[in-house]
Amino acid sequence: MNKILYALLTLATIALFLIDLNPPTENVSDYEEVIEGTVQEITETSSIETIDGTQHYQKMAIEVTRGSLEGELITVENGATASIYSEEYEPGDRLVIIRSENMQGEDIFSVVDTVRRPLLFWLFILFVAVVALVSQKQGMKALLGMVFSFFVLFRLVLPLILLGYSPVWSAIGGCVLIIPATFYLSHGVKHKTSVAILGTLVTLVLTGVMAYIFAHLGNLTGLADEAASFLKSDTGDRIDFQGLLLAGILISMLGVLDDVSVSQAAIVQELEGAKKNISFVELYRRTMTVGKDHIASMVNTLVLVYAGASIPLLLLFIDHSHTFYEVLNYEFVAEEIIQTLVASIGLILTVPVTTFIACIWHRKSA
Repeated sequence: MNKILYALLTLATIALFLIDLNPPTENVSDYEEVIEGTVQEITETSSIETIDGTQHYQKMAIEVTRGSLEGELITVENGATASIYSEEYEPGDRLVIIRSENMQGEDIFSVVDTVRRPLLFWLFILFVAVVALVSQKQGMKALLGMVFSFFVLFRLVLPLILLGYSPVWSAIGGCVLIIPATFYLSHGVKHKTSVAILGTLVTLVLTGVMAYIFAHLGNLTGLADEAASFLKSDTGDRIDFQGLLLAGILISMLGVLDDVSVSQAAIVQELEGAKKNISFVELYRRTMTVGKDHIASMVNTLVLVYAGASIPLLLLFIDHSHTFYEVLNYEFVAEEIIQTLVASIGLILTVPVTTFIACIWHRKSA
């Protein structure tokens, strides 16, 4: 059975890799190019006065390492215009630069970011090494499931959304592919895994309904995020951004649902195996006793995870230039709160839903 699963996943991954659902890219400007380069020398350093205070200014000699000017040495000014955040660079720094032209057709170079790919690559290698050393074979199976999830999201779900298909249905389709693959790879083709998959799918449907209701009641547009607004200007009316918000809630839950649903299904299996004549009510009650502890720890974990990811947002609540009730009513704040609470309710519901399904499954098979 495991060999069949691996073969199917391999074929599905190859198919996802070969298909091309991405819409044709449109060149926004013929006079703009993203290039990369390495700082060779800081030729001038000073400070300039702006309306926000003193700002650092640098003139740098940069060797282009990627783009049409690869191998050439260019001069780039950093901090010449007023900016909220002005970074100081040193020789050896790798930078992302926008190359454009002025009215006279002369090149203008602007530093927009730092090249981070090498760091991300080595961090990923470290992650894989730790998983392999600690979890060994089971961990490597989980990594295989992660790779498959990556392909589903980037080769199927996201391209479908960009083509104008419903974000919610695209996400549901992706979840239907991801859930069985990752669950069976991580936990094996077992009864408890099948029960966990069913419990997860039911919970996702319930969460999707809740997310739809509260998104509409809260009049959320899905455009409160800066990235969403930028995407809106780039794609026009092709994407349903409220649907995109709902799709994000569903996809973000998948990882945690795995842990919750499999744990509850395993508990039911162990209790039923230890006491053959246990009744449905007693089996459900005993499993929920353990599940309640799981919920209690999960609620605290969720609050801290979301809080850690939203520190700038939380600072708005103690910024005395805005009242608490004023900040609470901002769409981007309400959006975060609704996403957090709906996803948390969905995760909590996973415990009784999966427990109920597992109890029915094992009582019928007994």
